[in-house]
Formats: sequence, C-alpha cells, structure tokens
Amino acid sequence: MAHATLKSDNITTAQLLTLIENSVLPLFQQGVQLNEHAPKLVLAYSGGVDSEVLAFGLSAFAQKHPHIACLLIHVHHGLSPNANVWVEHCISRANHYQLPVQVERVKVEKGYKGKLRSQST
Repeated sequence: MAHATLKSDNITTAQLLTLIENSVLPLFQQGVQLNEHAPKLVLAYSGGVDSEVLAFGLSAFAQKHPHIACLLIHVHHGLSPNANVWVEHCISRANHYQLPVQVERVKVEKGYKGKLRSQST
C-alpha cells in the first residue's frame, strides 16, 4: 500500500500517511499523558469521497501503528432512500481496509419550524 498513488491530487499513500501522522501522533501522545487508557482514533465515515480517502489513509496508519486503536463510525440517519446501501458500502470498505466499523442509527425528526433534529436510537 505504501507505493499507491491517489489520483485526485497526485498524493502518494506515504504522503497521506505522513500528513495523518503529523496531525494525530502529537494528540495521541498528549492523550496518553493525560489518561491511563490509551485514546483511539475515530473517523466519522460517510463512505463519500472525502471520508473514503481518509479511511484509506487511516488503514495505512493502523498498519504502521497497530498499538493505536482505530475505528470508523458511520451514522445511519435514514434521510436518504439509499441509507441502507450506504451502510453496506461502509461495512464492505471497512473490511477491505481491515478497520473496525461501528454503525450508529439515529432517528431524525422535524423539530421546531421544520428544522431537523436527531436522537440516537
């Protein structure tokens, strides 16, 4: 995986991994110093292009730093008629990346003046 190139911005996997490491490792170390439990790296994972690139990078990160727990979380909001398809897509891709995935289902209701609000179910 270290020699792959992402087509969108011509960034290599190694460059993406370095960006993630430079962002995450200092925060991880800070979390370790403040807590007795090691923090985990959690990615909100919609399955869209942006989160797909981040999940790809997180996979490389998890392989290089197996002592840091990594997790993808997908929120099933039910707003799209394709919401169940997105869940299956995210689970499939998480398996491909060898990352654990957690699906959180929320019930979205119309609130005051038609605004949307959600509650975890």
